[in-house]
Amino acid sequence: MGLGGTRSDYTPPYEFLTKNPNFGRTRKHGEKTARIPNVLLVLISARIPNVPRPARRSSSILPCFLVVVLLTLIDESFSLVPNPMPLPPINDLTCIVTGSTSGIGREIARQLAESGAHVVMAVRNTKAANELIQKWQNEWSRMGLPLNIEVMELDLLSLDSVVRFAEAWNARLGPLHVLINNAGIFSIGEPQKFSKDGYEEHLQVNHLAPALLSVLLLPSLIRGSSSRIVNLNSVMHYVGFVDTEDMNVVSRKRKYTSLVGYSSSKLAHVVLKVFIV
Repeated sequence: MGLGGTRSDYTPPYEFLTKNPNFGRTRKHGEKTARIPNVLLVLISARIPNVPRPARRSSSILPCFLVVVLLTLIDESFSLVPNPMPLPPINDLTCIVTGSTSGIGREIARQLAESGAHVVMAVRNTKAANELIQKWQNEWSRMGLPLNIEVMELDLLSLDSVVRFAEAWNARLGPLHVLINNAGIFSIGEPQKFSKDGYEEHLQVNHLAPALLSVLLLPSLIRGSSSRIVNLNSVMHYVGFVDTEDMNVVSRKRKYTSLVGYSSSKLAHVVLKVFIV
């Protein structure tokens, strides 16, 4: 999402990827090889156009699931192809990355910091985040300047925590250039759970809390114009269904499963993006 821009001021990301198919690359850290999501460059610099949903819904979830698996395998195949596009210097940018102690979020936070950005790791486990920062600083010390990275506590299972985080950040009266809503959960096979705020956990962590965070940080994002909000999502939204009268899936019109909770929360966030843009 771009703030203050127009619909004609961007290059469609899908056209970019078509012309640059080698967008997945790998990078070695010691003995480990991690996938680097350079598609982040596209997301930061451009809005994603609306993706049309299928006109019909399959009567069975199996065909949809097989499509998701196929798309995932295709996507993973690109990660083996070298990419000549490193992140450019971004010393003047301030970025908040939620859920950045593991997975994609961790790699995003590290690469942004190594490229010069001021990175805020918005996480629930602050101890783990500080340990990561210490490790990265030690590895980066031989390069000269230290990484400009810090930790702030944020628990998306608590809307109060989201409000406290936003108030603390906005109180700095500084600009925010990029908000990356990366944190999410998929409690595979687990029974239905609710947050203390009364919402189904997938719905709150994957949709409601990031949406609230985005709205509350608008004052800082406006100061950082032209800023961006990046929402990491999942192709599983294609098998989701949003019932505005039964967001918690408690009416028994649909049987709750962890897949239903996850996919529906991801679809809800896609729909939110469409309305915001």
